[in-house]
Amino acid sequence: CLDGGEGSPADVINSEINKLRVHCPFREEGCIWSGAISLLVLHVEGCDMYPVACSLGCGGTVKRMDVNKHENEDCSERTRICEFCLFDFRVSQFSFHIQVCPNLPLKCPNGCDTKEILRKDMDIHISDVCPLSMVKCHYKKYGCDNPRKRRDLDTHETEFVVKHIRMMDIHMEKMDQRMGEMKKASRNNKGLKWEICGVKQKFMMKQEMFSSAFYVNNYKFNGMVKFPTQDDEEYLGVFVYLCVGVFDDPLEWPFLGKVTITLVNLLDPEDSITSFFLTENRGHFTRR
Repeated sequence: CLDGGEGSPADVINSEINKLRVHCPFREEGCIWSGAISLLVLHVEGCDMYPVACSLGCGGTVKRMDVNKHENEDCSERTRICEFCLFDFRVSQFSFHIQVCPNLPLKCPNGCDTKEILRKDMDIHISDVCPLSMVKCHYKKYGCDNPRKRRDLDTHETEFVVKHIRMMDIHMEKMDQRMGEMKKASRNNKGLKWEICGVKQKFMMKQEMFSSAFYVNNYKFNGMVKFPTQDDEEYLGVFVYLCVGVFDDPLEWPFLGKVTITLVNLLDPEDSITSFFLTENRGHFTRR
């Protein structure tokens, strides 16, 4: 030990070392600090050039002095409020959001004078509003089937009123003719009588069976019966369908009524099964 209580040689050496001047370890990054080595740790803890991990989770590191700028301006994981819908999104997802944002104003694809149309309103604009959309004439079902721009529709229907009336007359004549055919068919209609031979063999061969088309009772609905392939010999499935018919236009849909099915064993006529069902709420009995 040195006389006078000045401490051990180690203390003296440490004191001298602590007086040594050093540069910041981030000098190459731009820090100009230099000072006693004893102050180095304190400096590094607050050094502007110290690399700091992004707190938003992008995985990058930036200088401490640039953290605020990075997280508020540059980071792909920062949030951004959409000025159209006012929801916030990560910047990395924002370009995708803009492609689907329902409140983004768009131009009409038809080129009409409406300046801004929200994306969520575009379908209605095209289908119901846009004067340049191609629309069908109100008399299309009577034979006027040339589409035209919506803005020209009123003029068209005014100029062709006589032609449209003639189309309606022809349509009504066809309807009267169909009604006459319908009445004639209803007098002769007694449903379907279908004799099937070799039923067991057809089921063994997994063969479906379809009847010819027939008109259901006096309602003039065109029907057909189907026996599907059978996997269970104890049960027999029978399906009734409605098909497209020549009298479909004047009929009221869906078909509501009672369907009766009777299965008769030709080898033993007394061995028969009769079943019926109502067609209400059954999807097979809507118009096709």
